[in-house]
Amino acid sequence: MTLEVDRHEAFRRREHAVTSVGWVVMGVLVLAGLFGFVGPGPWSESTERSPGGAVEVGYLRVAHIEADDSLTLTFSPDAVEDGTIVADLTGPWVAGVDRQGITPTPSEETLIPGGVRLEFPAATTTGDPGEALEVAILFRAQELWSLPGRVDVAGESAEFSQFVLP
Repeated sequence: MTLEVDRHEAFRRREHAVTSVGWVVMGVLVLAGLFGFVGPGPWSESTERSPGGAVEVGYLRVAHIEADDSLTLTFSPDAVEDGTIVADLTGPWVAGVDRQGITPTPSEETLIPGGVRLEFPAATTTGDPGEALEVAILFRAQELWSLPGRVDVAGESAEFSQFVLP
């Protein structure tokens, strides 16, 4: 007595192709995670600098909605005008995040069209107005997908863009 089984070669080939594609997709996702393309990792950090170097923006390329995150602004001594640093932070990024805090605290914070103006005394951290000032903006993203932003200071600007995942 023998068991006869119908062989469906076309179905078997399609199943093998779909399975292979699935393994490749999973492998790509794992590698993307390891290298920082979907969260923290070796290639997740980015820095944008204004052409003259007055401001530098440090951030993670990919953020997650409602997760604690930070954006770092570093102002060179070239950003100082009359003893203060005046920075305009504009773009969809401003409306797309819930700012939790700014360190050091700005001496003045004013709403402007499309964003916010932050003013800092030039000698906030070390007491020396000739040194760079580093400002940390703590936030939680509230909107998904691409959130571009722009920092204008002393006639120069640096643009950045964060991608927000669920």
